[in-house]
Amino acid sequence: MWQTEGAIMERTVVPIRTPNPELEILAGFEVLVAEDDPHDQLLLQMAAEKADLPIRLTFVDDGAAVLRKVGDGDIPDLLVLDIRMPLLDGHETLDRLQALPTARMIPTIMFSNSRRSHDRQRSLESGAIAFRTKPSTFAELTEFLEDIFDYLLETAATTVELTDD
Repeated sequence: MWQTEGAIMERTVVPIRTPNPELEILAGFEVLVAEDDPHDQLLLQMAAEKADLPIRLTFVDDGAAVLRKVGDGDIPDLLVLDIRMPLLDGHETLDRLQALPTARMIPTIMFSNSRRSHDRQRSLESGAIAFRTKPSTFAELTEFLEDIFDYLLETAATTVELTDD
């Protein structure tokens, strides 16, 4: 996030869309990524561009920014939360989101360098759909984003099936 004369500006990545009609269902899907490390943000952006997935990544630097966005009605299709962040860590952010009726249903993936079983357990007990340790290679990071895409595709297909007459 950039600070400019008191205003907060978010960085958004829009990967090049593949002209595939089967993927049109995901056009405009937003993944909000709360990650305070600019290097990790850049790597995620590069992996999204390399994977050429029709999802939009929006980055914020801390959990407080997530709560502001959601409080303003900007509800992402999926949230990726780093655990260790300034102002408000990922666990506290998830706990606060679970207390908000409009945010409780946001699928959340905890994404951390932590390999502690306590962090995994707490994340899942607090309502995260998954806990992923940050990958050590670019290929693994790209695979992580492809897994997110697969999840969104499955969710979107299920929603279409449930609402289709």
